[in-house]
Amino acid sequence: MGEALLESQATMPTSTGSLVFRYLPGYAAFIRDNYLIPYISEQIRVSRETNIPILKFLEGISDEQLIAMGIENHKIFLTNAENNSLRQHIEQSLKKWVADQLVIMKREEI
Repeated sequence: MGEALLESQATMPTSTGSLVFRYLPGYAAFIRDNYLIPYISEQIRVSRETNIPILKFLEGISDEQLIAMGIENHKIFLTNAENNSLRQHIEQSLKKWVADQLVIMKREEI
């Protein structure tokens, strides 16, 4: 997804090992604000093309329904990318999975 460059840990004043991007924040905001639906459509296309296993559980759902279901989560993801808070987003997502708090499927189904 674009030419987002990960800043070197050596040049970043962090001790937490955070993911800090230079170009991704602006790009993520631009996509979220201007091309959210095409972005989600492309994510679905690439997921199908690469045969992502989770799509087996969603195969009876149309692209339009998948897009509608994904709008809020993609906005959240892109906002986290904009705010350079992807590490926290990933950690929260993993906690939800461990606690079996996923919205559309059970933890064991993944």
